[in-house]
Amino acid sequence: MIKKKYILIVLFGIIACNPNEHHFKTSLSAKLYQKVRMPCFVESGHKFIWMKSDQSEVISIGDIVMTNRQEFKIESECDKTEYKYGSGCWIYLTIEKLKLIDEGVYVCQKDTMHSSYINLTILVPPYIKNEANSSMDINVIEGNDVELVCDAFGKPEPTIKWFAKNEYFITTEKFLILRNISRHSIKDYECIADNGVNPSISRTFSLRILFAPSINHFYLDISHLKDKNKTLKFNLEFSGRPKPKISWIIDGEMKNSSNIYDQYTEFDNQQHD
Repeated sequence: MIKKKYILIVLFGIIACNPNEHHFKTSLSAKLYQKVRMPCFVESGHKFIWMKSDQSEVISIGDIVMTNRQEFKIESECDKTEYKYGSGCWIYLTIEKLKLIDEGVYVCQKDTMHSSYINLTILVPPYIKNEANSSMDINVIEGNDVELVCDAFGKPEPTIKWFAKNEYFITTEKFLILRNISRHSIKDYECIADNGVNPSISRTFSLRILFAPSINHFYLDISHLKDKNKTLKFNLEFSGRPKPKISWIIDGEMKNSSNIYDQYTEFDNQQHD
């Protein structure tokens, strides 16, 4: 099999860059938008270039940066100490404010025909679609099912955990399906996404249960029936969400309810101690 070689003509001569022939390889991980420094030891008196292995564009020739991106810099640290590689300088390819496109394998190619290969991985903290909304209110009709979605992304892929708010762990699935919702069901649910890259992120879902009107208590106040000047009083307690509209019909006629006392009860479907 013929090995492929990429020939780079640079200011100091011709350098052959062969991905299968190198003496130093390492891996680095860095967080998105942060700074990274990739090291390469260059022996005294030798020249080098930096490039990305999946691109033909040279990043730097020596300490001269060739790319138009201002985030790229060349830094060096030299002293008289004898390293295990001999005497020379540590040359760093520095990238400020990493982007996703910066991920990949970087090559420090030296005129000694030896290369340093650095595999750069970009880490992305978890995020949730529409994460500007840390909470979400959802209307659910009593008796129906509801599906809550924790649409989390990141690198590495986040682990998702669902909790009943201030209660207990439920599942690690992306989707949480709640069956046969009632006005007495738990109201708040929280999903937390974590991939080991700080910070983790969470979202709270609050259920607003809609249910049909019901009369909870109805009675006739007869304490003043003997007094002909007193108004007959009906007492009514009712519930429903949204709040029901009350109409009184007597003998087929709509009556003015200004003289009728009613009390509305809106159930809070959050569990209490």
